[in-house]
Amino acid sequence: MMKLAVFTTLKQAEGRAGEIQACSLENWRNVFCCSKIVEFAGPLVPFKKMVEDVERDCTADILVYANADILFDLGQVQGLCQSLGERPPPILCGEFLLTGQRIDVLQNGLKRLHRPSGMDFFIFRRGMFRDLPKVTMGRAYCDSALVAYCLSRKIPVVDASFALRVEHQFHDYGHVAGGRSSVWRGEAAMENKRGNGLCDFGPNVLDATHTLLPDGRIVPNIRKRPRCWALWHLLTRGGKYWKNPKWDGVVGI
Repeated sequence: MMKLAVFTTLKQAEGRAGEIQACSLENWRNVFCCSKIVEFAGPLVPFKKMVEDVERDCTADILVYANADILFDLGQVQGLCQSLGERPPPILCGEFLLTGQRIDVLQNGLKRLHRPSGMDFFIFRRGMFRDLPKVTMGRAYCDSALVAYCLSRKIPVVDASFALRVEHQFHDYGHVAGGRSSVWRGEAAMENKRGNGLCDFGPNVLDATHTLLPDGRIVPNIRKRPRCWALWHLLTRGGKYWKNPKWDGVVGI
């Protein structure tokens, strides 16, 4: 399997939050077994600085960022890495951003597809984000900011929601000063929004340029943003009812 650099930010967390981080890191060591895993202390390190530090300290051409509560499927990631390393599709030979829609593991054990803005992992080629404005990961609008940056520079954005099953472990916001409000409406979140010229509804995976299919083919994006986006977003709670038939056991609420 090709060598990647995987990086994340870790909270100073104990109890359930600490267990979640430990579980994710163990999952990544198994999934990305030949890769370097870099941990940054604290959730407010700018994304651009993290990328620069990783690029300076390792030679990997492909970088992976994931939030420290995300679990990957071993076989799916190994298949993708094999494709990238041996005969990458033409669209992945140059710069690209590959991301996907996460699945939320609820407190009761059920699983629910998050809205299209739930992009908690990013795979990309080194050297892409040199001109990125300040983006704070783990705060609202961070994922949309990365997608917007790539779209504005004609860098292909690949929606891997159909090909990679990525699960988000349940947690509350007790480990964050200010709680949920700080994550979604705090200063860092608003700086992500204003500094990157974002609106309330994206961009997200619905705005991707391409779709990665389970068989490894990459085709023009097969999902489009509804014309009456604001109404659709309101009626479906942000698209949480949209189902992928490949994801057994994932339900709406």
